[in-house]
Amino acid sequence: GKPSTWTIEPQTGRHRFIMHDSEGAKIVVPYLRDLKFSKKQSAYLQKIIKNHIYPAGVVTSEDASEKAYLRFYRKVGEETIDLIAIAYADRMSALGPEITQAMLEKNINGLNKLLAGYSNAAIAGIGVAKKVDMMTFAISTGMSQGVLPLIGYNYSASNFRRMRSALKTSFLFSFTVAAASTIFLFTCAGPIVHAFIDDAETVRYGQLFQRIICITGPCISITMLTITSFQSVGKKLEPAILSLLRKGGLDIPFMFLMNALAGVDGIVWATPIADFLAMIAALILLIPFLRKLPEGKKAAA
Repeated sequence: GKPSTWTIEPQTGRHRFIMHDSEGAKIVVPYLRDLKFSKKQSAYLQKIIKNHIYPAGVVTSEDASEKAYLRFYRKVGEETIDLIAIAYADRMSALGPEITQAMLEKNINGLNKLLAGYSNAAIAGIGVAKKVDMMTFAISTGMSQGVLPLIGYNYSASNFRRMRSALKTSFLFSFTVAAASTIFLFTCAGPIVHAFIDDAETVRYGQLFQRIICITGPCISITMLTITSFQSVGKKLEPAILSLLRKGGLDIPFMFLMNALAGVDGIVWATPIADFLAMIAALILLIPFLRKLPEGKKAAA
């Protein structure tokens, strides 16, 4: 795209190629079509061409902050590493009279930091957020297991009215505690993550990821209590389905999908999406079961 965007500044005589990245992304389309590239391959190459100067722009900008890095990761997504590799090659080939070795080294060091931020800090941030999230899971599990004998006893005694009352109270109490935990983890995300690690970049990632993951707290409380309810009355299929949906059935496919759509930030969103859908499935299974319970002394088959 440089020939069609080539201009020379009258005052300085500097050669400029403004918007050559966007122009190049347009020019390459018919060539890719003639070479029988697939739509996915063409879209990938167009994205690389259009954004090939973006990494260098981020690291050399006066606004080369953590927020600028996060914006870059979100915009580029899963092509981040490929794009940074292209930026390395672009910088290494640009050494000349007006580009000194010191300028080149500064750019390369900036690209190194950009690459490290995408890999190490992001992964560490997810790890910290996941560990913190275990607190909500442990609370929900403990509260649901605590009510298991009460539900099982009343079901066996055909005291369905008391069973429903116990379930209602347990759901209300568990949901309230989970919601309070979510509010605490969301508002205090920074200090909590900082207690695990001191690196500023990792703390920023961990804070963001914790706030995303912690919103699953109320969903987990409902799902876990539903699983316990079915277990306490001797059901096997429903708890197995819900457990598989929470871990493996939904979260792993959504990790691949969200990574393709939004990069590293998308991976973290897989957890709340999976837990929300698992909660919906839990309610779909539980509500009809409770409605079928008679008011008398005989359990529904």
